[in-house]
Amino acid sequence: MSPEILHVVPGDTKLIQLIRGPMRDALIYYMRDWLSELSKANWTVNWPLDREAAIERDPTAGKTRLTAKFIHHISDYDNWSVSRDFLIAFPELSGRIRIHD
Repeated sequence: MSPEILHVVPGDTKLIQLIRGPMRDALIYYMRDWLSELSKANWTVNWPLDREAAIERDPTAGKTRLTAKFIHHISDYDNWSVSRDFLIAFPELSGRIRIHD
């Protein structure tokens, strides 16, 4: 199981991470209720490894944190995908955003 986006980026900055590339263009040019659609869109970062490869414990502070490898992976827009249902709300993104079943 991959860490969820809500666990990846704290606070409101999670939206900033998602709003890049074609998604950003659609939000600028087609004003509509995008927040509801983004929150129910079933996003994934397609992490190919297990949870232990994404999360580690800081040996000094004892706090849990994301690994550098996972941060590098989620920083690449091409690793993100969204469910096909998302295209109902944003048909202009067809062919411009990675889709998963």
